[in-house]
Amino acid sequence: MINNKLQILILQPEIHFDNTQLKYVALQDLSSIKECNEYFSKELCEITQSSELADFIFVHFIGEIIPKVGLIGVLDLFSHCDVYIKYHWKFIFLYRSDCSWKIPIGGTWLRTSYDKRILSNESIPIPYFTEQMTSNKYIETNICKLRANFVGALTTHPIRDKLVQFLVDEKLLDRVFLIIRKEFHSKELITKVLGQSVLQKRKMQSSLAAKNSYITLCPRGTGLNTVRFYETMSYGRIPLLVSENCILPLSNIVNYEEFSFNVLQDQFNGIHNIVNTKEAELTEMCKRSYEIYKEFLSIEKFGFRLANYLKGNIEEIYYKRKKDNLFKIKLNNEDVYNYIFNSLIYYTNLNESVNVLEMAQLLKKMTKNESEHNSLDFIIKSSFNAQINTNNDYEEYIKNLPFAFDNRVDKNNFDSLIDSYFKSIIEH
Repeated sequence: MINNKLQILILQPEIHFDNTQLKYVALQDLSSIKECNEYFSKELCEITQSSELADFIFVHFIGEIIPKVGLIGVLDLFSHCDVYIKYHWKFIFLYRSDCSWKIPIGGTWLRTSYDKRILSNESIPIPYFTEQMTSNKYIETNICKLRANFVGALTTHPIRDKLVQFLVDEKLLDRVFLIIRKEFHSKELITKVLGQSVLQKRKMQSSLAAKNSYITLCPRGTGLNTVRFYETMSYGRIPLLVSENCILPLSNIVNYEEFSFNVLQDQFNGIHNIVNTKEAELTEMCKRSYEIYKEFLSIEKFGFRLANYLKGNIEEIYYKRKKDNLFKIKLNNEDVYNYIFNSLIYYTNLNESVNVLEMAQLLKKMTKNESEHNSLDFIIKSSFNAQINTNNDYEEYIKNLPFAFDNRVDKNNFDSLIDSYFKSIIEH
């Protein structure tokens, strides 16, 4: 019987990288089968140890090692990797970082953040996955107390600041339940600074706000897309994506207009009509959102869709990747430095402070010039400060909430006020 399953080789550094180059790798064990199972259906794929027989060679760890060893270190590793040199057109890189810059290596790229201005046919947009999503069930809309909600930080992209300012100025807080955070929702950051209990409380608040709303506003953050988009679908609720130039997964077969909204930053006025959509229509969209999520974008099904796509387009993928250069730049320090520097300028012009920070940190690894170090340190400091500052007036936001705070509430404690507001609306 002929085996028609896609043959997947998982690249293992200790086997496939030159031992003399492994000094660059800061991680003890980069080989993993978990990510392979998530992205390649067991029904259609199986693991092979043969690079010759493999249909595709999967690299899941590149996003982890670029910040650790720098881009030049990664390029050096692959320039000494015999399997890559011989079969570069078979390579599939998993890149779950929010930064959408084009990494100058050949191969096919699975990306959670797909910017159509930068990326082309070598990239495939993929959903965000979380463990919580796998257990989520459809929730009937009869529990919805709210038309829409947004719970999140404003500091990850300027579009969030503008969105919240619009909601406040247009007096939409009676239609959009809004909780803004002063800190970016990072598990490591929140746990370290505020503690595990605060992290759990905020997860609960975000989840309950989505479940009790027909619509969840999902403005982009450091990436073009957002994990909240898929979390919202996993509850059977309607995501409203606020993003520019974002391509969503499987957009050739999934009609996102059936169950979601997309608003550009110059079209915020459209939010008025969206939040006033009839409840019957919103209920149908909620049902459709959950159906599409389960059938196409869940952990259980996306791997099946991806494997089918790769299997059906293998010859075309090979043809296009073979035409690509193994490396899109010359493998020397100066050219790599200039490549990253151009990305830094690009993100600086877009006011994307997190991505500017990432590029500047990579550049700093590549130079010993004191003047360049000082300039990069200034950029890093400025970018970090940009992440923790916002044009929105938190006091003005509190004043505009459709809720009268009890005098007993500590009016100098922003988080206390937010918790009080949350309980009054969601837990009432």
